[in-house]
Amino acid sequence: MSDLFHLLKNLIRRINKRNFLVSLWCFLVVFLLFHYWLSNYNIKEPVQKQNDRWLIYTELPYSESSAYTHILERLSKIGRFSYTSHPYRTKWNRILKESEKENLVTWFEYQPMEKAYNRKMLFFDFSPYLKYTKDITPTYISVLRKPIDRLFLWYLETNYSQTAQKKKYFIPGKELQIVKDEFKLKLEKLHFNISGLSTSFFFSTAFFCGQNLECLKPSRYAYEKAVKNIEQFYTVVGLYEDANTTLSSFKRLIPRFLGKITETDIEAVIRKTQLSMAYNWKTEEEAQARKLLVFEYELYDFVTRRLKG
Repeated sequence: MSDLFHLLKNLIRRINKRNFLVSLWCFLVVFLLFHYWLSNYNIKEPVQKQNDRWLIYTELPYSESSAYTHILERLSKIGRFSYTSHPYRTKWNRILKESEKENLVTWFEYQPMEKAYNRKMLFFDFSPYLKYTKDITPTYISVLRKPIDRLFLWYLETNYSQTAQKKKYFIPGKELQIVKDEFKLKLEKLHFNISGLSTSFFFSTAFFCGQNLECLKPSRYAYEKAVKNIEQFYTVVGLYEDANTTLSSFKRLIPRFLGKITETDIEAVIRKTQLSMAYNWKTEEEAQARKLLVFEYELYDFVTRRLKG
């Protein structure tokens, strides 16, 4: 009887030892597989996570967006954060050098206070240039305007602004309606130099696509890269034509910087934008603009769906 007891006891020990080794082996295999997956996993979540330290407003040219920058300036005084509108000591319509990117990011890292910053600047990701504040990237915002309006403002600035006085077709005091008629005629015949628009950094796709020569051209590549960057990095891209939704989204999604937007702010921007939008383009003129600015309108439609979706 005692022999049987010892036999059973030894058998149980061997089974327990075997199970323990099997369990240990399985644990090691699972751990190694998990470690391999973790080290090679491609994060699909946006790299950008909203932070309360840096806010960058990508200002698009030919958009008359000063109403939004004025709100940022006002809120900085009551919200205890610093605000800088970039001083353009060099021309804005250019691609930044690597040293300029590094210096800009380092300048942000040295700021003791939370900072809001606006600039006409093609997008770039801060992450590769961070030295002292790892894993912090700015909260990006912007406001997009209807492409036909931006094209008209570009036409005005190029031909009739004070900076164009020395050009042969500058006519002081020329009425806006006469200029509009000229613009419509060029639009009807699609007489716009696309390469000229590219070199003047007109295309909004370029500003969201990034610091790349390929981004300056209106193309499927520039559009798709712009969409990808907006989805990944931009908390809000608003619409000039819908100030109410834009400012409400700013207030709700970026409370540290824009949480104190008031109804008075919203009403003031709406009044300003309504005055600026009084161009009354006809349906056929919009259709012509869509033919000329295909990817600009695709991006505008995408931002509209994203903002109101």
